[in-house]
Amino acid sequence: VQVAQLGDDEGVACYFSAGALYSHSCKVLTAADQALAFDRPAAGDTHTAPAWQAIAAIDGDRVMACYGFQFTTGKCRIFTRSVSSLAVGSAIAISTARVEYLAVATLDSTKALVCFYDTFQADGVCRTLTATGASVTAGASLVVNSGATAYLAAEGLSSNEAAVCYQDTAGGGHGKCCTIADHSILLGKGSDFTVHGSTTYSLTLAKVDTGSLVVCYQSTSA
Repeated sequence: VQVAQLGDDEGVACYFSAGALYSHSCKVLTAADQALAFDRPAAGDTHTAPAWQAIAAIDGDRVMACYGFQFTTGKCRIFTRSVSSLAVGSAIAISTARVEYLAVATLDSTKALVCFYDTFQADGVCRTLTATGASVTAGASLVVNSGATAYLAAEGLSSNEAAVCYQDTAGGGHGKCCTIADHSILLGKGSDFTVHGSTTYSLTLAKVDTGSLVVCYQSTSA
């Protein structure tokens, strides 16, 4: 389950629901009087097996949801909250093959950055997403790490920059981070910084203040 906050007391929770087929679905989550309620369900694509998902709020009513099923391309779409419903936008493909370890970071109310391991290209890749109403278009892409990459995490720093962390699986499994800058027609990558010099798992990022982040991870050594 992935949750994105939309306001003081509401958010969107997305998940894979099991049935004859697995459905990528979302619901509005409302907090009131120390209780949680779910309503306004919305279902996206279905497949025989779930894989990865990541979501991020891009404004007060819209969530960018990216996901992938086994043996299919990665996709992203907009879920839009209203008083009575959660509307499902059209999905776009972000890859030509299966994706793993998806991460989404909000840049501003119209842009997001999605990162993932591209199983066809066999690299860690990031690309921009532009939201216009309920529609999404995929923009520039960049190899953030050559070779096998896992446990990607992303967090927006400003309207044109995000931080990305990952396990450099091809380079000994070390945990690394870098910045990704959106230059409109292309993406630029800053220098890699090793946050942990041995095998690193389950990286996650949280924004603390403007330009400041905390990265947490699991490792096999201190």
